[in-house]
Amino acid sequence: GDEYEMWARGKVRESTLYGENLLLTRRVSANLGENKLVIRDLVANEGYQRTPHMILYHCNFGFPLLAAGAELVAPSATVTPRDDVAAPDTDRHHLYAGPTEGYKEQCYYHDMRADEAGFVTAMLVNRTLLDGQGLGAYVRYRKAELPRFTQWKMIGVGTYVTGMEPANCHVEGRDKDRARGILQFLEPGEQREYVVELGVVTGDALTALENKIKG
Repeated sequence: GDEYEMWARGKVRESTLYGENLLLTRRVSANLGENKLVIRDLVANEGYQRTPHMILYHCNFGFPLLAAGAELVAPSATVTPRDDVAAPDTDRHHLYAGPTEGYKEQCYYHDMRADEAGFVTAMLVNRTLLDGQGLGAYVRYRKAELPRFTQWKMIGVGTYVTGMEPANCHVEGRDKDRARGILQFLEPGEQREYVVELGVVTGDALTALENKIKG
């Protein structure tokens, strides 16, 4: 075909004496002319013991996409506040204000509905950008490998950012995931693949994707 693919690949090892030996092989690619990139990760347990495996894609977005009136569009079946700080705003979790004095970070755990292909798409939308065409930035991933999703809101003055975070874990640490019974493991020799797509859409493509997410 006439596609032109740009890609980069690298490896990172997490290992310690008497402990884990995990190898991450990452490939990031984009096709010329498309408004998206794809991250393909392979995590392999090259050690000889069963090893806890927590992975989270901390996809952060800020100004000017993030601004007063921005909104999270996601196929959320349920939304659960992480703590008492987030709980009062659960009904407004998807709405964003401008930079707010004294704001304390809020986190929400989403149980997402996957599409017919098994993928989840979550998108941050700002309808005021590009002369009213609007702009959306999305994260698309397979729910089978990344069954959990955290929305991070930190809309303080000087620290104004939000995160869309597909993961196989929560964000409160290994001990709490173990207590909840959701901590995942890799057996010796086991490997797991993850696919995360990041992209931007505007105009008619934004409207179409938003309608698809909302079902």
